[in-house]
This record gives sequence, structure tokens and C-alpha cells, in this order.
Amino acid sequence: MVKKAPLSDFDTGVCLCFPRQGQFDPLKYLTGLAEAIQRRAGRIYTTDMHVEKIPGGLPICVETSSGKVVRTDAVVVATNSPNELTSVENK
Repeated sequence: MVKKAPLSDFDTGVCLCFPRQGQFDPLKYLTGLAEAIQRRAGRIYTTDMHVEKIPGGLPICVETSSGKVVRTDAVVVATNSPNELTSVENK
């Protein structure tokens, strides 16, 4: 426990300090991850591809808000907030 985080513009109050905690640049990590996915013939859909539904079963048919359907063997739902898409199971 420390009295405050090492921030000059904001008083955090008491907080935890983890010495030697690993740090990384998330953009460098995501760039490397995207390159690795594409090297293995994977595709990344982002722009104008808002997923509406991921029904169970194989192949997976991801339904988008624009009416497109993406068929695949695997899907990664990467979000920082819970939603109904994160609980889909293949049957």
C-alpha cells in the first residue's frame, strides 16, 4: 500500500503498488497480433462490421448490422464491456 499513485495532476488517495510489474505498449502488441493473424491467412473485420448475432453451430455464421454474413470456424469477441455475444457457445 502506498499513500497515492505517482501522478502529479490527480490525487488518487491510498492505492496498491506492484513493484516490478510488467508493462507493455498495447498498440505495439495489437500491431504484432494483427500481423500474425494475417500471416496465417486470418482476416480481421473492424470498419462497418458491427456484429448483431453469432448463432451456435459450425461453421459459424456471424450476422452483421449491415446484413453481411461472415462464415468462419472461429470467432474472437474482443470487447471491454460484457454483452450477450460473449456467452455464445458452439453446439
